Amino acid sequence: MRIMAAMTGWILLLGVLAMPALGASTPPDRPALEAYFREGSTEFAAGLDIAAGVPAAARERFAKAAAAWRTIVTDGGIRNADLERNIGNASLLAGDAPRAIAAFRRAGAIEPRDRAVLDGLAAARRAAGTEAYAPDAARTSDSGGSQGGWRDAMESLGRFVGWTLGQLAAVFPPRWLLWAAAACYMATAGLALLRLRGIRQVRRWMPWATLAAAALTAMPLVAADLRRWRQPEAVVVAAGTTARQGPAEMYEPSFKEPLTAGLEVIIVEERGEWVLVRLHDGRTAWVRSGVLERL
Repeated sequence: MRIMAAMTGWILLLGVLAMPALGASTPPDRPALEAYFREGSTEFAAGLDIAAGVPAAARERFAKAAAAWRTIVTDGGIRNADLERNIGNASLLAGDAPRAIAAFRRAGAIEPRDRAVLDGLAAARRAAGTEAYAPDAARTSDSGGSQGGWRDAMESLGRFVGWTLGQLAAVFPPRWLLWAAAACYMATAGLALLRLRGIRQVRRWMPWATLAAAALTAMPLVAADLRRWRQPEAVVVAAGTTARQGPAEMYEPSFKEPLTAGLEVIIVEERGEWVLVRLHDGRTAWVRSGVLERL
């Protein structure tokens, strides 16, 4: 009975993880969305045809393609790596590197190992000049070094566990992890049932082993969702953004120079139309919400 209770709990957890995928509604006005896709494809192809001879006109075409494809995301609620990659490529060719970074980041969250997405993100960061400020760029901590003791050891362990889960999620696409977790849950249910029916070939440890495998498989998905929930991210898409020390124009600027468009930040707090963001180096500042594109 204890096995069955534990199994039921994990199956409920699987249901929570699967709800975003299974609960997606049918996109509204499908013909209109298909028309936007065709429009984007036509504009993108036209931009490629004239890119060598008339670059300014080509950039306009690429911008229209990105806008058409972005409408599919906003109006239809459709998100997949191919669509976001198309938006990223079109935005980059249109000269809008900040929005290209945002699109490639969203595509990478769906397909972490997609080489085209990774290369596109790197190119967009180079174009924006924000390579050194990317979240995954190597950087030193400003914490003043290790403090030692139990707290420091636990923080180090937490960072190691988080890094390990992140690496696992990067190697295996989320849908693979979800299917693997589902298979382990089903195996747990079957083994537990056989055990309760007195089948001696099923050892007591077998259901627990598959349950542990299910938990380990689902853990990267849970960790990623918790991280996105606790630390929503955004990209600064407006040039010349002045970061301030408080949520109003009356406050002094936080830095001597405006924020670089394409800078990837973490959202800490929101007050009306103002957002407190944390930069890659740990500093925080207030900006208007309109200068950000959320991830």
